[in-house]
Amino acid sequence: MDEIEEGLVAHYEKLRSYGLKLLRTNPGSTVKLDVDIMPDSTVHFSKMYICLKVVKDGWIEGCRRVIGVDGCSLKGLCRGEVLSTIGRDANNQMCPLAWTVVAVENKANWKWFLDLLLEDLDMGQGRGLTIISE
Repeated sequence: MDEIEEGLVAHYEKLRSYGLKLLRTNPGSTVKLDVDIMPDSTVHFSKMYICLKVVKDGWIEGCRRVIGVDGCSLKGLCRGEVLSTIGRDANNQMCPLAWTVVAVENKANWKWFLDLLLEDLDMGQGRGLTIISE
């Protein structure tokens, strides 16, 4: 069990470089990584948001102004929630728009996620946008 936990710590330590790699290989994408600094100066993962430029551009240029939002629980050793959004293209196919991993699904995390998404999709205050949720 200790080896697994050590492996998880090593993976979380790579999130910053993963985000930077995404930005280098997908210019114009948005990657936000939030961490909490503990009193003992250790850094703990808080949340991460990803929206790729090609997806943003495709949605802005050719998708209906309807998005679906949902969350699902992470139930393994790393607990949390994955919040995600999807759109529909001109062929009525679903395309993922953005996703985030947060500690808990709550109003504050949904607001953070949707505010970033609206900014990425250049939707201002969301006028003309329909959001479908469960």
